[in-house]
Amino acid sequence: MEMRIAGQTLSQFRRAQPAYRRTERWGVWDVVHGSWLAQRNEVIRFDEAQVRQLAQSLELADPDRPLQEGGLLRVRRTLAEDYQVYLDRIDLERPILFATFVGDDGAPCTCLIDGQHRVHKAYRVSSPLMGVVLTASQTSHITLPAEALRW
Repeated sequence: MEMRIAGQTLSQFRRAQPAYRRTERWGVWDVVHGSWLAQRNEVIRFDEAQVRQLAQSLELADPDRPLQEGGLLRVRRTLAEDYQVYLDRIDLERPILFATFVGDDGAPCTCLIDGQHRVHKAYRVSSPLMGVVLTASQTSHITLPAEALRW
């Protein structure tokens, strides 16, 4: 029998997502699978000061600079108005998601795998955010096999 979280299997959860999110991944991680697993974890509240610190650590802290295409953040923007419309649609109620893995030095590390745009918006509007940290075991379950990473 397939595991259920909040009454749904992973397949059911994936199908319930908007079409653009069903296959979402960040680097080597399946973000949708992580979001499904995260329903079991405690939700952490980041206050405005913590959001500011997170934005600065992610180099998202310049409120006048929109996120540019390239690197890990891909937001296409031609006009400032288009970017503001995009920001207005970002849902700050949806928790950001962190993966936990073992770093090169053997110490556990966390990495934001879903929510960079929410962090940017929350920083700009001085809003708190909610987040969930996956355990290392959960992160290992959402890590894609090498053959899935080929383009």
